[in-house]
Amino acid sequence: MGRYEEAVADLTRAVELDPEHAVAFGERGETYRLMGRYEEAVADLTRAVDLDQGLAWVFRGRGQCHQALASYPEAVADLTCAIELDPEHVAFGERGETYRLMGRYEEAVADLSRAVGLDPEHAVALGRRGETYRLMGRYEEAVADLTRAVELDQGLAWGFGSRGQCYQALARHEEAVADLSRAVELDPG
Repeated sequence: MGRYEEAVADLTRAVELDPEHAVAFGERGETYRLMGRYEEAVADLTRAVDLDQGLAWVFRGRGQCHQALASYPEAVADLTCAIELDPEHVAFGERGETYRLMGRYEEAVADLSRAVGLDPEHAVALGRRGETYRLMGRYEEAVADLTRAVELDQGLAWGFGSRGQCYQALARHEEAVADLSRAVELDPG
């Protein structure tokens, strides 16, 4: 769809009509997040939280914004709130990724494993757990997760790249070249 500007205009009108409408603030914040306008998103999502503390998806969105802004402790706090409000929430994957970015690999693996447990076909969570295993030097486990991730989503350039790095570390050079070439083919940048 991608009609974000129109959505922002409609949601702005909604919050003008009802400045206590938590969901409208949350939806506008989510729209800003999807547009990459993280500061504006955080402002709206914070307003939504101020109005209604029970919206797990709002905490998740704000956590994703904090992660994108490299405000990792804030991201963990918000994603934890989302999980506490809804223990079956997909926020485990985002919190796991945040822990990985913080270098807290054991916590990352635990959360990413929980995300995979909730959805065994969650390609990104599998790939991120594989990437975490790679960073931990646990290459065989990394290859297993990354293989499953790229089977589920053939467009995960970073998944092929990470698996290629694992193959390189395991001295499986032909497989490394094949995966790294596939990663470059999918994402030349």
